[in-house]
Order: sequence, then structure tokens, then C-alpha cells
Amino acid sequence: MRRIRGQNDRLIFPRTLSSDGRNLGAFSKLPEVFGFAIEYTDPNMNLRSYYPDFVAVEQDGTHWLLETKGQETPEVQRKDEAAQRWCEDATVLTGAQWRYLKVPQKLFEQLQAATLTDLVATSGSLL
Repeated sequence: MRRIRGQNDRLIFPRTLSSDGRNLGAFSKLPEVFGFAIEYTDPNMNLRSYYPDFVAVEQDGTHWLLETKGQETPEVQRKDEAAQRWCEDATVLTGAQWRYLKVPQKLFEQLQAATLTDLVATSGSLL
């Protein structure tokens, strides 16, 4: 069984995406120490910072914020909404297409050796 949360997400998910030579131009883990965060409000209306897991750029110039997720909670939904808004704003401000993709653990396990193209085609969490 493949896990994408915890230690294995840093190994399996990037390896999967890097095998997608058809369209992946660049890919990176976004460690929290990089300081890239998206503000959101939690279900109790507290301001929080959300740190997306990965960023990727396709060869056609489309930029992706990528999140691996094992469970769904009301707080995860708020993070998703904030990431989608951030992508909308970044697209307007930069002129480059930014999209958000959340990859649920169960979907990733079902696809196993999925490429970014496969993940995008089968995910319902697209902007």
C-alpha cells in the first residue's frame, strides 16, 4: 500500500510526478521554511497559515499548487478554498495560469503510478 502522507509523501509523490516527462517542466517540494503560506480562516474563524505541499510547472507554462491529503475535514475544505482563491489571484496578477490540485490518498493509491496528467484528469478538486 502506498501512503502519501507522512514520510512517504516526500518520496513517492515526487517520484511519480517526475516520471511524467510529457508535460512536467519543473517540480519542487515546498518546505515550510521557504515561508510560502496562504492565509485562511479555520472553522472557529481564527486566522491560520496553510503551507501547500508541492509546486509544479508544466512545459506549457501552467503552474500548479499540489496538496496531498489523507483525510477530509472542515478545515481542509477551508484550505482548499483559500488555495483556489490564491490561484485565481496569482493568475490575474502574473498573467500565468495557476491551478490548484488536491490529490486524495485513496485516489493516489488507486492510480498507483499516476502522472500529473492522470491526476489532473481524474481529480474533482481542480480550479
